[in-house]
Amino acid sequence: MSKAERVDILIQALSDGEFHSGQSLGELMGVSRAAVWKYVKALTELGIQFESVPGKGYRVIGGIQLLDKKIIAESLSRNARQVFKDVFCFSEIDSTNQFLLDLSDSGKAAYSSVCVAERQTAGRGRRGRRWISPFAKNIYCSVLLRFNKPLVELEGLSLVVGLSILKALEEMSYSNIQLKWPNDLLHENKKLAGILLEVRGDLTDFCDVVIGFGINVNMALEDAREIDQAWTDLSSISSSSLDRNFLVASILNNLAVDIDEFEHRGFVSFQARWNEKDAYLSKEVVIVAGKDRLEGISKGVSETGALILQLGSEDRLFHGGEVSLRGVDATLD
Repeated sequence: MSKAERVDILIQALSDGEFHSGQSLGELMGVSRAAVWKYVKALTELGIQFESVPGKGYRVIGGIQLLDKKIIAESLSRNARQVFKDVFCFSEIDSTNQFLLDLSDSGKAAYSSVCVAERQTAGRGRRGRRWISPFAKNIYCSVLLRFNKPLVELEGLSLVVGLSILKALEEMSYSNIQLKWPNDLLHENKKLAGILLEVRGDLTDFCDVVIGFGINVNMALEDAREIDQAWTDLSSISSSSLDRNFLVASILNNLAVDIDEFEHRGFVSFQARWNEKDAYLSKEVVIVAGKDRLEGISKGVSETGALILQLGSEDRLFHGGEVSLRGVDATLD
């Protein structure tokens, strides 16, 4: 048994918030009682706070709610179960997106696979940024899908994913969440979630697309020191308790419906819904394209998901891969 496997067993045991003796933990992990401490110390590296009391053993104060692929799978709708064939769940991984990209490259992909993790060591955000990933605090999830159409026909897909996430959050009573083109969710102009799409395959025929999304659920201030933009999390929006497993399942349920609609009708059927939730509709924004900066009025998105920007007397379309959008007074990117 590897060290990582033993640490996983330890986390599972301590997740209930109760005291566990060194003897019982050693038996679970297959190590001596004296060796248990070495594995308990590994919890510190994951940011998990624990308590050690002589005569009682070890516990994680308050416990930890862990992701569980069985709960996620059982919480899927009948439709989503037909779409999402496999769920992978990791305590730690380099990147949920990369795991599914490698699966696609191997030729052994199960379409459509889902990967969730408690922590990413090399999570990616848009434009090469690192996605901060404290252990068991947030949602880091990726989905592998195959589309029998060329890449050019997938414009607007990240916007559809944003709508799926937003609807799931609204179904769980989170309100006043808006969308920022092309792939962020905001609350009071602070970033709550982000989406990253990565593509494999024949760009003129079919594509394997990995849809990755991260949602801040319970982010501590010390976890967010490296974040260079305004951010928020679900625990700041509402004091209601949240089971991340049910939120992941709800997003997948909505995504299954929306992806089917997108494949058959394209983005046009989502255009009005997206514009209703656009955080910058009719507001002054800045478009950054390389070294160029353009200021104009955002007029929502087109039938294909391109941003419509009013520049003086003309409207100009911008596409997600080429620019960044910012509010005139914001630092969001």
